[in-house]
Amino acid sequence: MSDKKNQHYIPQFCLRKFASDSNKVINLYNLDSKKFIKNASIKHQACKNYFYGKDIAIENALAYFEDGVSKIFNKILRDSKLPKKKSEDYLMLLFFISIQHNRTKFAHDDMMGIHHQMMSILGKNFNHLSTLSENNWIYERMSIAMKCTSYLKDLKMKLIVNKTTNEFIYSDNPIVFYNQFLEMKGRPEIGYNSIGIEILLPISPLLYLILYDSQIYHIGKSQNDTIEIYNSDDINNLNKLQVLSANSNIYFSKDSTQKYIEKITENESNYRKKNMSTVTEYYSTTNKYESLIGIHSIPIACKLKLSFIKLTKKAKKYYYDSSKVVHSRLKK
Repeated sequence: MSDKKNQHYIPQFCLRKFASDSNKVINLYNLDSKKFIKNASIKHQACKNYFYGKDIAIENALAYFEDGVSKIFNKILRDSKLPKKKSEDYLMLLFFISIQHNRTKFAHDDMMGIHHQMMSILGKNFNHLSTLSENNWIYERMSIAMKCTSYLKDLKMKLIVNKTTNEFIYSDNPIVFYNQFLEMKGRPEIGYNSIGIEILLPISPLLYLILYDSQIYHIGKSQNDTIEIYNSDDINNLNKLQVLSANSNIYFSKDSTQKYIEKITENESNYRKKNMSTVTEYYSTTNKYESLIGIHSIPIACKLKLSFIKLTKKAKKYYYDSSKVVHSRLKK
């Protein structure tokens, strides 16, 4: 069991894509201490002893899954091309995105935070109903991930190719859910089924994945799965998302990127996302003994601007009903 003690919440194959010298080391910047560390061991990054539990069932399942996904990533990096939609590789990629979003330390802290907030609202008399613990939180998050993967199938995926001199950076909470469309309306939602959702993930210093609601956004030519970016501001803004989403660390390959990171984090660190979700109790106006508990995802709010994303005609005509609690995607 000792070889399974050190459990990663970011797969090592992902970190190796941003390796600084060999497949074993990576450069990092710690946002809390504001310190750079050169050539840190990948083996000791984004991990914790028995993070998924001592029975290693989840660890073994993830290791087996990652072996297959790493081959898909290698194909994308080799060919600069995405797998065909609805193919086995494509569906596995969607599953990976959902799983990865729900398995990080950020996701763990969020799950436990939601639990503590709910127990605080419900009171001591309901403690016996709680089934969540440090030992089984991951099973709850994996259940969420598996159920929600189906909501990604209608999204369009594109591969962003970085043609600038600045590299893409990576964080220890790398998958970002964003919603430019609803942010414009004043109340961004980042649920799996939200209208206008965008899901962003860097996969190498030169390549970046984006899933998006194609009824709301135009990205590049419709027939092309790749889009080349020559605008440095676009790269900067995509990288700022990694900074704002990060739990603690930013990872990068080139030594020259250190000054670049100092520049883009200078004014962004104070706006970092502290939690994924919040719990709110809504009291009944007719019965003082009744209330509704709502769990809401907290979005990154940075007024993201990307020159290659445009609104569709449907988006411009969309009637935004501010009284609705949830704005689900349009039916095709």
